[in-house]
Amino acid sequence: MTVLARGYITSSKLKDGGFYPQSIQNLIIRDYCSNKKLEYRLSAAEYNGLGFDTFLVLKDLIVSDACNKDHLVFFSLTQLPSKISEAMSMVTDVLNSYAVVHFALERLEVSGEEHFEKLRELLFLKKYLPSLNKI
Repeated sequence: MTVLARGYITSSKLKDGGFYPQSIQNLIIRDYCSNKKLEYRLSAAEYNGLGFDTFLVLKDLIVSDACNKDHLVFFSLTQLPSKISEAMSMVTDVLNSYAVVHFALERLEVSGEEHFEKLRELLFLKKYLPSLNKI
């Protein structure tokens, strides 16, 4: 059975200040999906540097498309809100519609409670240990 994946990219700088053109983000997501044996579908994009606010608008579109996709692949963890509780809430909302959430740049998969706790720990470390923003 084919496992479908939808990408999620940004046109803005990431929360850590990094910037990747959308074409590069899509290449990284496509490579990640290929390695995970996921059939990659086109990415949704957030525009205008609005970050989390844009995600709230796009989330309805992404979630409504979930019946046709099994996995959502973010380009990076740094697309999530800076506040850890908001980031975890957003991932929880997405996991209510998708079986698995991925973060391609970090090569991270979140599908269950164990992964969820690892995500929380990584967000905490990236927030409070700036040198980890290089990963």
